[in-house]
Amino acid sequence: MKEVDVARRRVLIMSGVAVVSTLACTATVVLGTQVPAVPFTHSTCGPEGAKRVLVAYGSQYGSTGEISQAIADRLCARGLSADVRRVQEAGDPSDYDAVVLGSAVQGGKWLPSALAYLEEHAAVLNRLPLAAFCVHMIYLDDSEESAAKRSAYLDAVYASVTPTTEGFFAGKLGPMRLPGRLALQWVGLPEGDLRDWDAIAAWADAVFPDLA
Repeated sequence: MKEVDVARRRVLIMSGVAVVSTLACTATVVLGTQVPAVPFTHSTCGPEGAKRVLVAYGSQYGSTGEISQAIADRLCARGLSADVRRVQEAGDPSDYDAVVLGSAVQGGKWLPSALAYLEEHAAVLNRLPLAAFCVHMIYLDDSEESAAKRSAYLDAVYASVTPTTEGFFAGKLGPMRLPGRLALQWVGLPEGDLRDWDAIAAWADAVFPDLA
């Protein structure tokens, strides 16, 4: 009888491990296959003849593009001209007077497409005023631990360039169906739209104070 009980306990333990593994894998699958909620942003604003700013971004699901558009709108309200482009379409930044470069964070770092753009154009970006921003879903509070974790998102960025300004913005994730929602809870990711548009606008108003 004791041997049977031990065997049952082993089965339960192994089942628990299977559930944990399944949830972890589900999180990866859900985050990797989420359908974009909006088209990727591609726009130009601002007066002709004004100083030009490239707002380039790395995004998988569109929300980072919407943040980039909000930044560009504030820049244009200041009398600047801004082009919003996904990094795959941004091209050579040498024709611009300044660059805002941002990316969604995945696995604790920028998306590969954003890092590839950064490395390809590092020589030019190091000569221009450069503001960098991250869009992320964890480490959102004001604790020292969260601040350190956020700062680490830019480690690979600082390996190639030195931004004059950096920003960290909460992003958007979901909505998810039940399996995906459980997976998000398991890995500690919040679901919903956490973007703070006032904070984004305030950051955009403060970048490149000498550009006019």
